[in-house]
Amino acid sequence: MNSITGQEVSEPSNRAIVTVVEPFSNPKITIRPPQNITEGDKIDIECTTVLSPQAQTEILIQKNRTILNSTKGRETVTYSKIATMEDNDNYTCKAELGSVSKISVVNVVVTELFSKPELIIQKPNLDEDSWLVVRCQVNGPQSINVFLLKNNNILRNSSNYIHRARVSDSGAYVCRAEVKGIVKESDPVLVRVYAPVSQPVLSQPASQVAVLGKYFILYCNSSQGTPPIIYTLYRGNVFVKNKTVGTKNKAAKFEVQALGMHRLEEYSCHAQNGHSRTEKSTGLNITVIAPVGNVSLGRLPEGDVEDGQELTLLCSVSSGSFPIEFHFFRENNAKSLHWVTEGKKHRALWHRTGITSQDAGRYFCRADNQAKSFVESKRIVVNAKGNSLELASSMPATNSMGEKLTLGQNNEREFFYGYNEDDEKNHINSKEENKGADNENAEVEYTEVEVSVPDPYRAPVAKKNETVYTEIRKAVNGK
Repeated sequence: MNSITGQEVSEPSNRAIVTVVEPFSNPKITIRPPQNITEGDKIDIECTTVLSPQAQTEILIQKNRTILNSTKGRETVTYSKIATMEDNDNYTCKAELGSVSKISVVNVVVTELFSKPELIIQKPNLDEDSWLVVRCQVNGPQSINVFLLKNNNILRNSSNYIHRARVSDSGAYVCRAEVKGIVKESDPVLVRVYAPVSQPVLSQPASQVAVLGKYFILYCNSSQGTPPIIYTLYRGNVFVKNKTVGTKNKAAKFEVQALGMHRLEEYSCHAQNGHSRTEKSTGLNITVIAPVGNVSLGRLPEGDVEDGQELTLLCSVSSGSFPIEFHFFRENNAKSLHWVTEGKKHRALWHRTGITSQDAGRYFCRADNQAKSFVESKRIVVNAKGNSLELASSMPATNSMGEKLTLGQNNEREFFYGYNEDDEKNHINSKEENKGADNENAEVEYTEVEVSVPDPYRAPVAKKNETVYTEIRKAVNGK
């Protein structure tokens, strides 16, 4: 070994030849027939390779990522099928062993034998007893077998179907075409045959009252007709709302707000389905009830009531639909002292004779009507002082309009109250004649009243120079 400038170089080593042997050859893919493939033809795909001795190579045929067939330790793998339009794609022959893989790719083109059928139905929504016309259209050889199906059941082996429609003809229709084992179906068409709706009936629950500003219920129902049925509610000619009902002979439920525009409102409903005919109910008049409001309690006389004298309470409301029911109460006594139903007046009276100390207490009145939303007045306190009773209240004897009241009696012991613009005490006209045995035949003396009532639901409002008298009729002989 020679040393040159401090470096040493070894003698050359022996040389060796390295040979790399392929475990398999490049795979080959073959298509039969190689071209002019038509739907219905049989196609064979073959994948081959040459393996080294004892190699456990895997060979497979793929379409995209789907493995159609495979083998291991053999040099050939095949795949056969009847060609369809779905077979148009690239096919891969792949051989692999461990981390070594080789592929070969070929494109398969399949020609369409016949087109996808088209189902033609001019009117999928039909009136009952009209003509149902179904036609199947398909392009291809004359030997195509065509079937019409309804709900997946063969209706007939024909491309045309004409029939007088019945409700039972509703369903999903499909056209199926078949040649050489190739089957194609059209997109389904849903056919609905509608029986006409009967005249709907609009009704209101018997126990229900339409109260101003609140919601009430109306039902609309057609006993006949193919569902779904669309019900539309109208107030007069004004649309209110609609509801769709999908069950036969089931009523549509409407929740409607009672408006104050009209006291008597006419409602109607229309019913329609897929049939060309629409039906309308007869009108239903709904009376809107205005609840009572602003109840007040007045009394006569204004001051003390001496033991044995009389007391009159006046209960009045500012508004409310008739009839109005008035109740008079003494506090801590659930039973009313007196009640009366008024069909024309917004006020009522309770008269008591022979007042004693046992009548002391707090009094109030309650008013209600069909709205069932009663209102109570403020309390009036009656105090007993010595031989007299004092009526204690922050208010003088007034009605709902704040007008001062006075009490009078005619010769039949009938009482009335009144007021005038000067706030003077009303005079009581009493006839002294015809007393005793003729007392039962005495006539009531009336004072004429001239009142303008612009709103039947609101209590009268007094005008200037106008005097209003309300009779207080005391029951004769204890009545």
